[in-house]
Amino acid sequence: MNYRFLRTPLAFLSFLLLAFGLTAQQPDFCIEFEEMDLGIYGPPTGYAAGDFIYDEAGVSMYLEVLHNPNGQAVALGALEASDSPLPIGPPALSGTYIAASNASMVFDFSNLPHPVSGVILAYYDAGGYENISVNGGDLWVADTPDGFPSNVAPGVELLVEHPANSPDNTGLIVLLGEVEELLIGGQEFFFDQVCGQLLNDCQIANVSVQPFSCDGEGTYSLSVDFDYGNVGPEGFVVHVDGEPYGPFDYADLPVTVGPIPGFGALPVAVVVQDVVNADCHDIAVIDPVDCSDLCLDFEDIEPGTLWGSSNGNAPGDVVYDAEGVLMSVHGLILPGGPDVFGNVLFDEVPVSQPVDPISGIAGLASNINVGFDFTNLPHPVAALRIGFAYFGGVNNISINGGDLIQFESFTDLPNLLPNVQVVLLPNTADEIGFLFVYGVPIETFALGGQELAFDNLCLYLDNVAPVCSISNLELQQLPCQADGQFFVALSFEHENTGNFGFSVHGNGMDYGTYSYDDLPVIIGPLSGDGSTFFEFAVQDVEFPDCGDSVEFGEVDCAGQCVEMEDLEVGTIYGTASGMQAGDIAFVEDDVSVSVDSFTYFDGSKAFLNATIDDGSFGPPGNPLTGNYAFVSNINMVFDFTGLAEPVVAVSFGFVDGGGQENFAINGGELFVLNNFQELLLQDIPGFNIHLTPAPDVSNISGYITILGPVETLTIGGQELGLDNICTVTAPPCAIGDLVADFIEPTDDGLLYQIDFSVENTDQDHFDLFYNGEFLGFFSLEDLPLQVVLPCGDLPEGEITVCMNDLPDCCASVAVDMSACLPCDLHDLVTEPGPCENGLFMLDVDFQHDGQGGHFKIKADGQIYGPYSYADLPVTIGPFLGDSTTVYPILIRDTEDPACKLVGSFGPVDCGDDCVLYQVALDYVESDGVSLVYELDLTAVNPLSDQFEVHFNGEFVGMFFYADLPVILELPCTDLPEGELTICDAEGTSCCVSVAVDMTPCLACHIGELVVEPHTCDADGNFFFDLDFPHQNGSAGGFKVVVNGQNMGIYGYDELPLTLGPLAGDGSTIYHVVVRDLDDPYCFQDADFGPVDCNEPCVGPPVYAELIGEGDEGFLVLIGQTGPGLTSPVDVYLNDIFVGTFEHLPNDPAIVTVPCGVPSPISITVCYHDIPDCCTLIELELPDCIECHIFNVEAEHMPCNADGFFEVILNFDYVNVGDQFKVVGNGMNY
Repeated sequence: MNYRFLRTPLAFLSFLLLAFGLTAQQPDFCIEFEEMDLGIYGPPTGYAAGDFIYDEAGVSMYLEVLHNPNGQAVALGALEASDSPLPIGPPALSGTYIAASNASMVFDFSNLPHPVSGVILAYYDAGGYENISVNGGDLWVADTPDGFPSNVAPGVELLVEHPANSPDNTGLIVLLGEVEELLIGGQEFFFDQVCGQLLNDCQIANVSVQPFSCDGEGTYSLSVDFDYGNVGPEGFVVHVDGEPYGPFDYADLPVTVGPIPGFGALPVAVVVQDVVNADCHDIAVIDPVDCSDLCLDFEDIEPGTLWGSSNGNAPGDVVYDAEGVLMSVHGLILPGGPDVFGNVLFDEVPVSQPVDPISGIAGLASNINVGFDFTNLPHPVAALRIGFAYFGGVNNISINGGDLIQFESFTDLPNLLPNVQVVLLPNTADEIGFLFVYGVPIETFALGGQELAFDNLCLYLDNVAPVCSISNLELQQLPCQADGQFFVALSFEHENTGNFGFSVHGNGMDYGTYSYDDLPVIIGPLSGDGSTFFEFAVQDVEFPDCGDSVEFGEVDCAGQCVEMEDLEVGTIYGTASGMQAGDIAFVEDDVSVSVDSFTYFDGSKAFLNATIDDGSFGPPGNPLTGNYAFVSNINMVFDFTGLAEPVVAVSFGFVDGGGQENFAINGGELFVLNNFQELLLQDIPGFNIHLTPAPDVSNISGYITILGPVETLTIGGQELGLDNICTVTAPPCAIGDLVADFIEPTDDGLLYQIDFSVENTDQDHFDLFYNGEFLGFFSLEDLPLQVVLPCGDLPEGEITVCMNDLPDCCASVAVDMSACLPCDLHDLVTEPGPCENGLFMLDVDFQHDGQGGHFKIKADGQIYGPYSYADLPVTIGPFLGDSTTVYPILIRDTEDPACKLVGSFGPVDCGDDCVLYQVALDYVESDGVSLVYELDLTAVNPLSDQFEVHFNGEFVGMFFYADLPVILELPCTDLPEGELTICDAEGTSCCVSVAVDMTPCLACHIGELVVEPHTCDADGNFFFDLDFPHQNGSAGGFKVVVNGQNMGIYGYDELPLTLGPLAGDGSTIYHVVVRDLDDPYCFQDADFGPVDCNEPCVGPPVYAELIGEGDEGFLVLIGQTGPGLTSPVDVYLNDIFVGTFEHLPNDPAIVTVPCGVPSPISITVCYHDIPDCCTLIELELPDCIECHIFNVEAEHMPCNADGFFEVILNFDYVNVGDQFKVVGNGMNY
């Protein structure tokens, strides 16, 4: 904020100076009219305008006429010197005063011994209008003195003050600056006590005060500067709210004064006083400076909210939580009586003062104390401020849990408590003001009373200084001007910036210093020669390390303007040339220009002419260059839609010769104007309009600039010169990199995550469509965005994104919706890779519909995966290529075990060379010097009965194949990974290499935390599982802390852990920190939540499947259908408890159903901790049989050269014998 320092009236100035212990400077002269003859001074008594009528204190006074608001002199009335009482409050016009009735009085101060530096007079305005003129300058006419401008004359500032408790039509007129002559008058205007100050030998004036930003300690400093002359040799002192700083040397101006407490309660008075000349001083008053870091205004509390005994609360109950501050209610202590526990009501409290500590919703304590707990804040509270209004009775206060202190008057508190300051508002009959507490760290604070209102609790946190930030610097070129130059509009985002504005630099130029309130700012003029490369940098003045920069590039002004230079002078477009409204006049550089009817204020229309001219029109320095259009009672319409790119800004030069003007954008509302300056008063949504007057010319000539998407522009006038209609174009809005990634299936469809980039638009919202149907309206800040797409009958859908209000700025992407269809895996394709050392890899691909998110592959006894379907094709292996083995392959969806695909591959002939493969290396232990691993492998066609092992090229040992698995001891290294090479003892051609994990040798490391909340219990709480990868943790284990609460010390071998309980309130985000006990730098953290235990219970996500028969009946498998099951479950068969299963996701339950149980059977699965939250499954059972073969699957192999083919056969079975036979087509296989 830019603080504008205020000069106060002399009477108020005297009051302020006396309050600060300084000598009040009395006026050097006062005209009180007590010696003036009572009576009329005007035509009735022979006085004419300009006549001398009175002299007092060396000031001559004259009679002068009054002017009306149109600037015309009215018939001269009269001035009357009267002492008749007036029915007004202060400032009273005492004794003799002047009554002006359609007349003015002129005061001539030129005969005084010194120049007058300020004038003050008291007035009473009984009606009509008033005149004022200073130093023979502009005459100002206003309905009341409040309507006079502040810059009443060059170098003279006018203020109007209304003292407290006085009517609005009385007050003080103050002139600050050198005054030689004053004219003041009115229709029914009364004034008195015209006083002034002379420039004496010592002069201090024009005090300028600018606060620096708060320093994080609750204080700030001021930059103070001023003008001075004939001052003393010992410098000056600065008094800030009565506290002296200095002395300072005049040569050091401007000086920095501080630190000053940033209480923020009242305006800050700054008095500069010469050390030697106590009467030589000046004052400035700035707005309050508030250095608090956190304020509670209670506006979020519903009006009428009551807490306390009437609401069922008990003493100590926490009733409100905001910004980490807890508010509680407590009993009030009364003198010599029992404690009472009443209520606190939050509502509008009727308190209104010049500075209002009670505003909006406030607390009204009635026989109750209200406590505030600050211990949950991230920084200690160094001080606090709270507004209060005392209406009677006894009050209590306590700091940091100390004894409650009783008091009645707040002014007694500084004597009862150290480190307390009370500021009462001026002119208040009751105790209304602010209470400050400081000096010690404040953890808790309590305040209450019998009739006490409180509001606006503000906290000063210790050592918290906001970090200045300037970002997203943007520049928009404004249209070129006739001289080939252009301006740019500069804007950016900023936070916590300083109070002295920002500077703009670029290309070695300093473009000036600006206020943040002025954004966007206009920079220029700049050369549009097409070769100068521009760059701009913005820097905060107070914090020079805070800034941003951007490269803007070159601008070529050639071809950006309609200049009409190729049109023949004298060409007429309009009625005189036979044209009609809407006809095209000419086309220049793809801009079509047509003519249209002109509209007057009364709604009537005309259609005359626009003439191409090159003669002189308008004042010198106007923007008409060469040919221009002289527009007379006609409109010209410029159509920019033929340009290659959209127009984002337009400017045009004009000379207004008189009459009315027309203006419209994009065929919208047509504005009828007296002049183009009135455009600045219009609100045209989506457009900003600027007027730049021509140099040394008033607003009748200059440039109009329109910022926004202009397609057509209508300009017309009665006597209007128009030229250089220039445009700025920009590439159209474009959406790029639109992606839609599948996340998971849901009950309502498929969850997708959408993300994209957009350029060339200021729009920050977009519309989302799926298959043409509107899904919603979102902000770019929501990206990446997750949405649920509804399932349909097709395997593919389309997502479309359009920027809001920009129907041509869209992009679409196809999305795979096959997961909505029934799961089906088919068309298996296997492709063996090239052989290497007798082994080969296998590429696997297949078609899929309606599947879940992942699948696994089983081949040659090994499980591969899980893989995402998006990863297809995948490569698995290696496999032995022995020319005989046909390998069966099974592919199964991880979420739907019944969805599978069976096939085979091979044989593959990789020769009969020696092969070493299927190497297994299992970690055993480490002593910090070496690692112990167990090695196993498979050898095919070995060349000998032994193999040798090398680690990182160094020989480890020779071993017999018959002894596998064998134990290896490997030396520690500084690297996280090593290489183990195994070769047959008889040949280096038969080798295999594997990586060895060496991280157990390295420093402590805790990897990413995996947190899985359990299902809520009946009390609204939940436990959670915690696991993480780790290496080299200390023997003492690790500590777990959640939101500051120590959850215990655990050994790494105890992982995973189940911790809790925590509250599932639906709002708390939990921060988990795991830290090694011996190495504090070995830690990891993560956030999870919120967890809402109030949501309706959904039973466990499980399925039940008949998988066969056992000795005692049917075998039923109960497993998890999807993610999210982390808690133990109880299983019931026909309401009979079977057992509790702890780890269903990793270890599905198999239960036995005895033969003879009626079908279907009822299977109930409930959360162990919430027995009422269950899933019910009904399962059909077949009749009991001793032997059962089922789920027979047959997959044919490709035909051979002889026209035959083989079949891969697979089935499930229970209670079978040792062998089975296969019969088909009458053949026994």
